[in-house]
Order: sequence, then C-alpha cells, then structure tokens
Amino acid sequence: EDTNAGVAVVAADEDALVEIMDHTDNAFSREGYEKTRLLLASRSGNECVPLVCSAYLMRREGLTAQAAMQLLKEARESIVFTEETKSRLKSLEDRYTRHKL
Repeated sequence: EDTNAGVAVVAADEDALVEIMDHTDNAFSREGYEKTRLLLASRSGNECVPLVCSAYLMRREGLTAQAAMQLLKEARESIVFTEETKSRLKSLEDRYTRHKL
C-alpha cells in the first residue's frame, strides 16, 4: 500500500490548489467517496487547512466561499480564516462560477 498517495503540499498560487483538488477528487473516485479519509495538517492550522477544506467543499458541493467557511466553522469552532484565506477563497469562487476550474 502506498502510504504517500494522499500527501500533497499547498503552494501559494491557485493553480497548485487546483492540482490538489484534482488529486483529492481522483483519490475519492478510486476509493469511493464514503470510504476515503483525508488528513490535512499544517503548523498552525490557520492557513492551508481552512483554505484546502473550503476550496474542496466549494468545488465538490458547489458551495459559495461564505457557505463553505460557515460549514467548517460549525464543524470546528476553533477554525480561523485569515483575511488572506478569505480573499483567496473569494477568488476561487469567482473562478468556479466562471467554470474555469
């Protein structure tokens, strides 16, 4: 079993985030959405993890940036969305609604 199959690094640009979303979708497609688990970790947990989780919900479930952030906040009250993260999610939302992703 390949223990590194789900490991990905978040870079600062949106194209890298799109690649991570593609990788995640492929993993879920191979293993079945209900059976697949994904662990996201970062040093502080206040940048990459909220960004990737929100972006995934936006892409997979068709949520707006605000709806994705609210859903995560309800699930984990301690989650923090920095202004930079909110801005990047809004930019992704704009790209998703224009069907560029």
